[in-house]
Amino acid sequence: MRSDQQQYDQAVELFNKAIAIDGNRADVYWYFGETYERMGKTEETIECWRKAFNLDPHYGGKDCGENYRKIAVKFLAADKKQEAVLGLNKAIELKPDLAAAHWSLCEIFNTTNSLPQSRAAALKYYDSVKR
Repeated sequence: MRSDQQQYDQAVELFNKAIAIDGNRADVYWYFGETYERMGKTEETIECWRKAFNLDPHYGGKDCGENYRKIAVKFLAADKKQEAVLGLNKAIELKPDLAAAHWSLCEIFNTTNSLPQSRAAALKYYDSVKR
């Protein structure tokens, strides 16, 4: 039986082959990023997901807003707050009632002492969970 690491290494190899064949598929980059996420590789996850969104800004269809929130969370983990805010705003633009995105904005603004923005995000969060 192969170890998890061996399976991840094989998956990375297969994703690289798929990209070499057709590097214009957002789904391949998205799932490549998912693999890197499971491997704990934040920078690689972000890079793959960026490429997915560059190829298809609405990748994920009805889950597109949630996908933008996921990449924003990775930006936060990499201490890239400005990019996280942009990702969360895009998530909210696509799915205005995405409570988790409003709450994440509230937390970011709170940690940067942007209290009026934090309060506004908190109110939008509470409004979105009431629906």
